[in-house]
Amino acid sequence: MKYTATRFLFILAILASTGCATLDSRTREKVIAERAQTYVGYLAKKDFAHAYPFTSAGYRSGVSEQEFARRWMVRPVQWKAANVQDVHCIDTVCTVIVKVDYEVQIPSAYVGDYRGKRNIKMKWFQSDDKLWYYSPTR
Repeated sequence: MKYTATRFLFILAILASTGCATLDSRTREKVIAERAQTYVGYLAKKDFAHAYPFTSAGYRSGVSEQEFARRWMVRPVQWKAANVQDVHCIDTVCTVIVKVDYEVQIPSAYVGDYRGKRNIKMKWFQSDDKLWYYSPTR
């Protein structure tokens, strides 16, 4: 009995370890699309504390979380919603097309706010088996 139980646990451990290796069968484009959607969702909700860690280490070394949030808050164009439309990868760099619903507050009593939609391109890259959003620091 002891031999059978040990053998069963050994086989179960092997199956579990091989199962984990093949568990994520998503394409890289699908993984990037999901990660990018999470990132732009945080931006549209103005949840900058959760969006900030998606940026690259190089970006974060030059721009603090507070500065990141400030830059997004002072923009004249505010995102209301964002949805990933397409992802195209070449080697370790991916271009993500995101449709953004936005609002521009126009300081005039006669015009009012302007709402629009636009596709934008975002660059993502893979480094150390992780995916990062590339943001130019300006």
